Amino acid sequence: MKIIEPSIQYWKESTQYANEHIARCARICYRSESGNDEKLVTALWNNNHRSMYRHATKYFCLPKHYLKDYALAYYFDNNPFIATLITDTDIFVSANLQWIKEHDNFYNVVAKWEISDIDIFNLAKENNDIYNVIRYTFVVTTQISTSRELNRVSPNNIAEQSTRYVYDDGTICKPHWLTKEDCDNYEEFGKYDKISLVGQYYITSCEQAFDAYKNLISYYKLNKQDARGLLPLDTATVCAYTYSGYEWKHILDLRYRGTTGRPHPNAYIIGEMIHNQLQIITKGQVE
Repeated sequence: MKIIEPSIQYWKESTQYANEHIARCARICYRSESGNDEKLVTALWNNNHRSMYRHATKYFCLPKHYLKDYALAYYFDNNPFIATLITDTDIFVSANLQWIKEHDNFYNVVAKWEISDIDIFNLAKENNDIYNVIRYTFVVTTQISTSRELNRVSPNNIAEQSTRYVYDDGTICKPHWLTKEDCDNYEEFGKYDKISLVGQYYITSCEQAFDAYKNLISYYKLNKQDARGLLPLDTATVCAYTYSGYEWKHILDLRYRGTTGRPHPNAYIIGEMIHNQLQIITKGQVE
């Protein structure tokens, strides 16, 4: 068994290479790192696994007077699949690619005002509010229990590693209370020398759970998808999340700032990492 630290990565999307970004996020589910991007992305769409397209983005900058077009304004009204910023002269819009591809009527109207990720980041330097409609992908390594908290966002733009791959190398993502000293001693000695009593009990229980999980599969021929019920909730998982600045603010309100109640410490750790990275990316405009 291994014990790893929680972590995050920012994956910047190039709208010019949307399929590359979709494929990269999708491969998290299959614990794969390479392959034919075009073939994978086409298969995802044709097989109705289209949620991976939510990690790709289309940006638009429309003249503001198009709000008078009621057919177009209909799409902006309380639409959870697009983010909108209205300025004195323009309407800035971001939308996930699945929604765009499934709404040809909208795209056919706004396509001539499409802009790239480079364009919108440059515009955000002139108007900081635009950072809120830009979409950001973060890849999070955390506990299964913590991913469940982060997943409670609607609409969901998530790619999560399947539990079937836990069989290869049972890995725990260190919970907030387990000391680094206990983890280091476990890694160094392989057993329980110099590990605190609570650390010993916790690590032993996790090892037993992983052993039982593997035995169900190896000796009793139970499917991995059924045996996973024995996995500890602190089993490590990897997830990609793609949300607009507005949406990340809401998520961080819940999991970092605790506006509706104290966040779980494990969720807070991830929330703090994402908050700090967003501060760097957006020059402090998305908090």
